[in-house]
Amino acid sequence: MSWLTPWKRESGGVHPLVSLQDEMNRLFDGLWRGDYDVSDVLRRGWAPALDVSETEDAVVVTAEVPGIDPKDLDVSVTGGLLTVKGEKREEKEENDKRVHRVERCYGSFTRTVDIPDVVDTTDISAECKDGILTIRLKKKPEAQAKQVKIDIK
Repeated sequence: MSWLTPWKRESGGVHPLVSLQDEMNRLFDGLWRGDYDVSDVLRRGWAPALDVSETEDAVVVTAEVPGIDPKDLDVSVTGGLLTVKGEKREEKEENDKRVHRVERCYGSFTRTVDIPDVVDTTDISAECKDGILTIRLKKKPEAQAKQVKIDIK
């Protein structure tokens, strides 16, 4: 688990600086890889939130994708990167409807996460249920914890 640094939250929920840190991390990660178009993000202003966690046998990536048809999602692994792409389509406007406020975001997105060498890239599954995309990346057998029996003499 040394490649993951756990983030502690205050008991009352998410610390106010967590969102800022997440956005800054996304910005700099994408800029270094060259796949982050700042003007595109400023225009649309959104990308699904991701959580990355680890169990004894897998790395689990969870993304909030409410309102996105699972058919409009694409999950791929190339090298040491897991990429989630998708598009949230805007509802068609009715001609007689007057819009007073628009706060929901639409458009395509790409999120990329580094995956550790312990992941078996041939054993990955993805499930989308109730607006939550869950991707399980199984660890290689040699990377999983093994119980060692202690001989008593």
